[in-house]
Amino acid sequence: MIRLADEAGVEVGNVYEVDASRRSSTLNAYVNGLGSSKRVVIYDNSINQLSGAELSALIAHELSHVESNDVYRGLAFAILVIPLGVLFVQVATTALAGRRRDDPEGPAIIPALALTISLATMVLSVPGNVLSREIEAHADRSAMELTSDPDGLIGLQVRLAKSNLADPDPPGVYQYLFGTHPTAIQRISTAEAVKDQGKRQ
Repeated sequence: MIRLADEAGVEVGNVYEVDASRRSSTLNAYVNGLGSSKRVVIYDNSINQLSGAELSALIAHELSHVESNDVYRGLAFAILVIPLGVLFVQVATTALAGRRRDDPEGPAIIPALALTISLATMVLSVPGNVLSREIEAHADRSAMELTSDPDGLIGLQVRLAKSNLADPDPPGVYQYLFGTHPTAIQRISTAEAVKDQGKRQ
């Protein structure tokens, strides 16, 4: 795992195993910490259930997020859209309360506030999810470049879909509105395309 981190250009201090199997069947690994405190954290479920190639694909995916500074991209997006959401909630709530002639500081404003917060959250989550899917797709491609093993990513996606009881190919509208990752079918198709391209070279 340290070898993968070195190849990805990510400095990690240590590799830790987390005893996650007592509370969840989730397969996961992640990198946390800043600077020299970065470390790879792996769920014991992943170690026990994944093959070596699948585990390498999982860790390479997470390392790709770090190498691409995806956390900072997410923060930048939040800094841009949160003020817009707050402004919308303030203006829309005041407008709704004014139409009903409610006291803008009284308890009757709570339904209007709840409605506008829900609307703002739903609307702003759509571009956020689009960005998230692009980031995840990029991390998949980077992981395959790092491991040179598309089959590892394919096997990982099959395992994740089974472990999470996820729909591998949800309806397009649902995926567009709520999907934070590409679907399992999309991710497997991308890996198959990389695999076929490698055969032709």
